[in-house]
Amino acid sequence: MSPRAIGFLIFFATLLLYVAATVIADRPDLIWDEARYKWFATSLTQGTYCTPEKPDVINGPGYPLVLAPLIAAGAPLIVLRGLNALFMALAALFSFRAVLPYAGQKWALGVSLLTALLLPPTLVTGFFGMNTGGLPFAAEDHGTALAFAAMAGAAIAVFIWLQSRGFFKR
Repeated sequence: MSPRAIGFLIFFATLLLYVAATVIADRPDLIWDEARYKWFATSLTQGTYCTPEKPDVINGPGYPLVLAPLIAAGAPLIVLRGLNALFMALAALFSFRAVLPYAGQKWALGVSLLTALLLPPTLVTGFFGMNTGGLPFAAEDHGTALAFAAMAGAAIAVFIWLQSRGFFKR
């Protein structure tokens, strides 16, 4: 299969995976940092980035600039969330294309798959990084160790899957 065809396959498979996850996990309320980004993007549509009442400039305007036209057009929340699926698919494609000239097709495919498939440990660490009550393992004596085990288990599962596909053979 040509590198171009593999690149398209990586892009569309990753896009499909993340669009499915976005649709399955859709909810009507804003979660995590969505409210902050939506507020900044809405402010941009009104001609400002921050206000004297809220001079928070911790976030750069990059992601809110991407969201602003969609918010101005009245796009639903699931469309805004779906944009992340597109960014993840582009990241997987970029990983493949960036590694390809230096390490060959097999390594480039492995790196792009790692980029696309390391979502489980990223989600685990992101989930447990929230400062909210009611998190799993929060009341356990060894909650941190259990959360780390879940993250490591997800990473090991991805490694075993890649190894079973022969990505680490020379």
